[in-house]
Amino acid sequence: MWMVPPLLAWLIAGVGTPLAGALGRRVGLLDRPNELSIHDRPVPRSGGLALLVAFAAAALATWKAGLLSEAEALPTLGLLLGAGVVAAAGLLDDLRHISPLHKFLWELIGAAVAIGLGVRPATIANPGLASAFTLVLLVGVANAVNLLDGMNGMAAGAAAIAALGLAGLGRMAGQPSVWLLALVLAGACLGYLPHNFPRARIFMGDSGSLFLGFVLAGLAVRQARTPGDWSSLLAALLVLALPLTDTALAMARRFGRFQDLFSGDREHLYDLLSQKGLGDLRAVLVMYALGGAAGGLALGVARLPLVPATAVTALAFAALIALAGRLGALGSRGSVTVARFRQAARHLVQRYGLACVGDGLIVAASFYLALFLRFSPDIPQHTVELPRYLASLTETLPFILFLYLLVNAFFGLYSRVWRYASVQEALAITGSGLLSTGGVLIAELLPGVGRPVPLSVVVVGGVLSLMGFAASRYRFRVLTRLLGSDRPRSAEKPSRTLIVGAGEAGQLLAWQMLHQSNAYQPVGFVDDDPDTWGLRLHGLKVLGDRHRIPELVRALGVDLVVIAEDDGHRHPARDELVDLCLASEARVRLLPDVLESLVDDRAAVRSGSSLSPLREVRIEDLLGRAPVIVDREACAAVLRGQVVLVTGAAGSIGSELCRQVLEYGPARVLALDQNETGLYDLALELGAALEIIVADIRDAHRMERVFDQHRPGIVYHAAAYKHVPILEQHPGEAFATNVLGTLSLIAAAERHGAARVIVISTDKAVCPCSALGVSKRLGEWVVEAAAQQGGNGAVFASVRFGNVLGSRGSVLPTFLWQIEHGGPVTVTEPGMTRYFMSIHEAVALVIEASAYAQGGEVFVLDMGEPVSVDQLARRMIRLRGLRVGQDIEIRYIGARPGEKLTEKLWCERHEQPGPTPHPAIFCLHRNHHLDGDALAAEIGQMQALLDQGREAEMCTRMYELALAPCQGCAGYPVGLTPPQPSLAAERQRTPPQPSPPAGRE
Repeated sequence: MWMVPPLLAWLIAGVGTPLAGALGRRVGLLDRPNELSIHDRPVPRSGGLALLVAFAAAALATWKAGLLSEAEALPTLGLLLGAGVVAAAGLLDDLRHISPLHKFLWELIGAAVAIGLGVRPATIANPGLASAFTLVLLVGVANAVNLLDGMNGMAAGAAAIAALGLAGLGRMAGQPSVWLLALVLAGACLGYLPHNFPRARIFMGDSGSLFLGFVLAGLAVRQARTPGDWSSLLAALLVLALPLTDTALAMARRFGRFQDLFSGDREHLYDLLSQKGLGDLRAVLVMYALGGAAGGLALGVARLPLVPATAVTALAFAALIALAGRLGALGSRGSVTVARFRQAARHLVQRYGLACVGDGLIVAASFYLALFLRFSPDIPQHTVELPRYLASLTETLPFILFLYLLVNAFFGLYSRVWRYASVQEALAITGSGLLSTGGVLIAELLPGVGRPVPLSVVVVGGVLSLMGFAASRYRFRVLTRLLGSDRPRSAEKPSRTLIVGAGEAGQLLAWQMLHQSNAYQPVGFVDDDPDTWGLRLHGLKVLGDRHRIPELVRALGVDLVVIAEDDGHRHPARDELVDLCLASEARVRLLPDVLESLVDDRAAVRSGSSLSPLREVRIEDLLGRAPVIVDREACAAVLRGQVVLVTGAAGSIGSELCRQVLEYGPARVLALDQNETGLYDLALELGAALEIIVADIRDAHRMERVFDQHRPGIVYHAAAYKHVPILEQHPGEAFATNVLGTLSLIAAAERHGAARVIVISTDKAVCPCSALGVSKRLGEWVVEAAAQQGGNGAVFASVRFGNVLGSRGSVLPTFLWQIEHGGPVTVTEPGMTRYFMSIHEAVALVIEASAYAQGGEVFVLDMGEPVSVDQLARRMIRLRGLRVGQDIEIRYIGARPGEKLTEKLWCERHEQPGPTPHPAIFCLHRNHHLDGDALAAEIGQMQALLDQGREAEMCTRMYELALAPCQGCAGYPVGLTPPQPSLAAERQRTPPQPSPPAGRE
C-alpha cells in the first residue's frame, strides 16, 4: 500500500512533464542560451509545474489513504501550503523576472506559513531558536537547490537522492510522514528526470527548484522530532550537504570578491567538475555519487552518539569543502585571497554589526514594553499571567529578532546613507517593519504554534520597533536640525536669497541652502499658486506671487533671486518673470535642469550648462521658446548608413551639423572647409568618427575630385560668407562663394549621384538690401533651378532661418565682450529687431526638413517672435548685475551698410508658407516662375564680369536680377544703391571701439 503514492507521483510527473513543456513553449516560458547556460537552443522551463502537481496529488493521496496520522496532518498541510507559496514565487520569477527582494518576501511568507502550522525541529527545545533555524533552512535550501538547476539532470537527480536519504532516516526513526513524503518527492523527481537528462528537453525553472528545496528542508526539519536527539538533526543536514556546501562556497566566493551575492557564475561544483575534463554527463554522475555517499553516511550518523556524530558530520563537510576548494570553487588563485576575505569580513562587521545589535535591542525592548503595557501590574489577575507570557516571549524572541533583522537586511536598511535619507528610505523602514510584524502574526495565528504571545503585543511591539528603527536612522538629521550644526562655516556674509517656485525643485534648493551651504540665506518663496501662499516649506514662508518680487527684494534686502520653477524654461510667461526679477536690484540666477543635462551631456557642453547648483540666466532662457521635439525615426531613415558631406564644417552651423548627424548612424561623415584650424579643433572633439577634407567650394575641380573619391549620398551645404558689413565692401566675394560655390557643389553632386543636397539660407534673402542677402537669394534660385532640371535624380532644397545664438558674427558675443570690458555697448538703432534661435534647435530642424524634401522646396523654420536688439542688450547688462546708464552705457551708432531695421522670413507678395509634418517647419509656395536657363545665362555673365575685374558692374547686375521680383513689395528697398568695394566709409562712420575677439569665419 505504501508504494502506491510514490508510483503515482512518478506516473503523474512522467506524463505531465511533456505537457508542461508544451505549455511552456506556447506561453513563451523558455530558458534562452546566455553566458551562464550550457545549452545552445531555447528550452522550456516549465517542468516545475509537473513536479508540483505530481507531489501535491500523491501527498494528498497518502493523506486520504490514512497512511499519515492525525498528528501529522497539520504539519503536512503546512509544508504543502508553504511549498505552494514558494513555487508561486518561482513561477512569477520565471514569467516576469521579479527582483531577489520580492522573491525573498514570497519565500518568507511560505516559511512563516509552514512554521505556523508546526514545521519545526523538536530537537531544539527553545521554540524561538527552532523557528529561526527552520526559517533559515527552508529559505536557504530552497535557494541552494535553485542554484543546482544549471546542468542537465542536476537538480532533479540530486533532489531524488537527497529525498531517498531522508526516506531512509524517517524509516529508521519510525516517522511515516517523513519517509512516505520523501518517497513521493523522489518518485516525482524520477518521473521528471528522463526528460531532463542526459540532454534536457525541459528545465524545471525556479518554480520547480525552489519548491524541491523547500520540501527537502521541511522534511529534514520534520525528521528531527525527538527532543535532544541532535544526531538525527545532524544526519538530516548531512543529507543536504551537497547543495548547502555549494551554496555556501558560492556566497563566500562572491563575498570575497565584493560581488553581488545574487549574481550568477559558472564556478559551481558541477561546473568545475565538467571544466576539469569530465564533461557534463560524468560531472553529473560524480555529483550523484557524492550525494549518495552523503546520504549513506547520514544513515550511519543517525545511529551514533552526539560526539562522534558531530565529528563525522564535520569531517564530511570539510571533505566536500576541500574538494570544492581544490577544484577552484573559491575562485582562481589570487581572486579570493585571505587579505581580501578579511577585508570583506571587516566591512561586513562594520556595516551590519553595530546596526544589527542596535536593531535587536530596539525589537527586544519594544516587545517587552508592549507586553508590560498589555498586562498592567495594577490588575490582580495580571500578576499571574505576566510572568507566564514573559517566559513565552523570551522563548519566542530569537525567532522574532531573526525575522526582523533578516527583513531589514533585505529591505536595504543596512546599506543606505541615512544622513541624506528621503521618502524612499522612510518607505523602506515602513515596509520592513510591516512585513516583519506580518510574518510574526502569521506564525502566531496559525494553529501549529499555540499563540505564545498575545496578538496585541505583536502589533504594539511591531509599531514600537518601526518607530525605533526610524528614530535611530533619522537621529542625525533631527539633531543637526535642532543644533544647526550641519551648515558649513564661512567667514563671508551669506547672500539673502528669494526662491521663485515652491515646487519640488524650489524646496530641494532651499533644503540644500539651509543644510549644505553657508553662502546663501534663503528668506522665502514666491509662487503663482495661491493655495501655497502663507504656507511654509523647510520653515520658509511662501510670500506671494511673482508680481511681488521687486517689492520683496526692497523690503527684505534680497541680494539674489533664484528662478527654480519646475520646467521653468517652458513657462509661457518666462519673459514677464525675468523682467520682474530684472526690475529689482538683486542678481538673478536660474536653477538648471540637471537631469536634462545628464541625458545629453554634449548639449550641456554646447549650451554652457553645468551641474553646479545655480547658473546665470542665459539669453536662450529669455526667448520663450518651447524645446523642439524632432522625429528621430524620420531623420534616421535619411541618414542611417549614408556617406554625409557637410560643407562649412568649421563654422558654427556646420560643426553642429556634424555633431548631430553622427547621432543617426551614418556610414561616414565628411567635414569639408577651407579653415584647417577649425577642422582640426572639430576633429579633436569628435574623434575618428569624422573624416576631414580641406577644400574650397569655389574650386570646381577640387569639388569634382572630392565627390568622385568619396561619393557622398547626403550633402548639407553650410559653407558661406555671412558678415553683412564686410560683404558690403566685397560683393564679389559674396557672389563667388554664395552663388558660384553653391553652383559648383550642385554640379558635382549631380554628376556623382548624390541623393539629397540641402542648402542653408538666411532670412536676409527676403527682399534683400545687402550683398549677403542678394547672393543668398540667388543661391536659393540656383537650388530651385537644379531641382527643375531633374538633377540626375537628386533632391535639392533650401532651408531658410534667421540669427542663431552664439554663432560667429552674432551680436551676442559682441555685447558680452563689451559688457565684460566696461562698455559702452553699441546698438545700431533702438527699433531694430531680429529673429533668434539656438544653434542646436536650428540644426535639428534642418535635418528633419531634409527628410521632407521632394525637390525644389524652400523650407522656413519657425523663429518665434522677433526680439528687440536694444532690449536684448539691456537684459544682458542686467543679467550681469549691472545697471544701464550707471554701470554700462548704451551707445547708438546707426544701422550699418546693408542692414535692415526688421527682417522677414518670407515675402508676403510672392511666397506663402504651407504646413509640413513638423509644426516648426514651413514649406514656401512661390507664385512667380523661375527660368533656369535665363538664370544660368545671367550668372555666367556676372562671372565673366568678375573675372574681368569689373566688380561694380557685376554687383549692379546681381542686385537687378535678385530684386526684379520684389518691385512693389512692402519690403522693397527704395532707392537702393549697390555697395562699392571700399572700407573707407565704414571706418569714418563707426566711432572707435575696443576690438572684440575676431572669429575665424
